[in-house]
Amino acid sequence: MVLEDVTEYEKSAEGYKTTKLEQILLNGNNICMLVPGGEGPV
Repeated sequence: MVLEDVTEYEKSAEGYKTTKLEQILLNGNNICMLVPGGEGPV
């Protein structure tokens, strides 16, 4: 599945790292949650 206009959040010891991507190929590995229109980690 190809997703467009993606924001990826990665949790680390320093906090959350945000990566904005134009497109990604979603292959099912390490997927926690997909939230259309979501605001990210709170």
